[in-house]
Amino acid sequence: MFRIKARSYFVFLFGVMGGLCSGVLLANPCMDGIRVESVNVRLLDLDDINLPDFSALKGVFLTDSLLSSIADESHQILKEQGYWESTVTVESILQSPENCGAEIQLAIDPGLQTPLEGYRWIGLETLQPSFLEQLPALRAGERVLPSDRKRVRQTLLSTGFFRDVDEGRWEMGQQGLVLQFTVEELRQNALDGMIGYAPGPSGDGLLAGYGDLQLRNLLLPGNELTLRYEQLSRSVSRLDATVRQTYPAGLPVSLAVGVHFLQQDTLYLQQEFRAEGEYFLSAGFAVTGSGQFGRVRAVSTLQPDTRSTSWGLGFRWFSLDHAVVPKRGYDVRMIGEVELRTRIGVSETSTQELPARQRIQRFQYSGKVYIAAANRWVFALRNELRHMVSGSFLSTDLYRFGGTNTVRGYAEDQFRAATLAWADLEPRFLLDQETYLFVFGAYGWYDRPETWSRQVADSNAQDRSGVRKSAWIGSFGAGIAYQTPLGMMRISYALSPDDTFSSSKIHVALGLQ
Repeated sequence: MFRIKARSYFVFLFGVMGGLCSGVLLANPCMDGIRVESVNVRLLDLDDINLPDFSALKGVFLTDSLLSSIADESHQILKEQGYWESTVTVESILQSPENCGAEIQLAIDPGLQTPLEGYRWIGLETLQPSFLEQLPALRAGERVLPSDRKRVRQTLLSTGFFRDVDEGRWEMGQQGLVLQFTVEELRQNALDGMIGYAPGPSGDGLLAGYGDLQLRNLLLPGNELTLRYEQLSRSVSRLDATVRQTYPAGLPVSLAVGVHFLQQDTLYLQQEFRAEGEYFLSAGFAVTGSGQFGRVRAVSTLQPDTRSTSWGLGFRWFSLDHAVVPKRGYDVRMIGEVELRTRIGVSETSTQELPARQRIQRFQYSGKVYIAAANRWVFALRNELRHMVSGSFLSTDLYRFGGTNTVRGYAEDQFRAATLAWADLEPRFLLDQETYLFVFGAYGWYDRPETWSRQVADSNAQDRSGVRKSAWIGSFGAGIAYQTPLGMMRISYALSPDDTFSSSKIHVALGLQ
């Protein structure tokens, strides 16, 4: 998209320059070659743009390839300021007979700033181009910068609509540049499930798992309904339902409302109604906010009934190159929450000591980083930190973790904690684009405070008493993830230090994406 013009100059392979440049004859032979003395740039028409700096070229041999690289660098700097159709002219090359140096005089005509004419989509099946063109910050008619292509691609990947988006390509249209993307949409309807098996000491194994149902674009483009059921143990189950709308009316936000239920056999039932949102300040940064109403109904011998209100504010940094199997990028989230808990029931034990109202402060951090270390090798790192501050704790206040989505090698939600930190490193060897072998190792620490739930008989929890406990935990394992005609299947085998080969955890997951 640029032109380079030269006025009658040529360079001999043996370093002897001759010819006529703007009326100046260069005939002095320099057997060692001509070296650049200086490069001067004259800008046509405009004075308010940045010019390239060629001072580092002093002493470099003058060749055709050097002149081409000077033109390329000039054009790149102009593109970064929105000028895609510039002209670079070599007006003169003046030789100094004393030192075999040459002064190069360039004239640069930046032309007009190049606007975006529009987008071209390849691979769309359900989403309409008119809806997608509302999403990126770059709109038709606006000035185009080279960094816009990467920024628009990251915006498309962050919507959750696409399995993959290629790097994109600029093409010159009739009234400006056209940005072309080849995309692969996620399915309208998707199923995702996992079954985990932990053998018992007497041969009675424990089955746990979850099932997800996702329905996309139900009423409006960008609409999504997610239903998730989890059986954490024989006595603990969880149900979540969430409705999300991404980019409503083209606004750079994602809004969601949902309900959450956690049933611990006949001991207690947790009910939560949650609203949350993200405001995308840029292609890789968002501000998050949330609000939640909760209710806990428990047997009187366990703890009093409570209700709570909480709200939170956080941030998210993200940049992933693939929605399902990323090879490079990151997704980091931080959020702080304040919860006000009110006692609305009376328990048979410890009620007088439990405050009627309690403020709980929470901080949560989670991160995923993917590093393409070498050919076919990717390192996936996950880590999480959670901390809560309160004058008194109920068992239902504590964070639940352990299992396939956190520290593998343990039962689902095996641990309760007010403070926890863990990290998981998973080297992957890629067999193809979406199939890989992996090994992993996880290590972490948690602190469980003394709680008022002194009579908890949670068969799934390792910490069954209300006394304080701190411990280090770790696990390791291996597995395979591969693409099938139905979707992505993942099989893993995990061991904790307390396990034997016969008591290890096996997880099988299938995502119908």
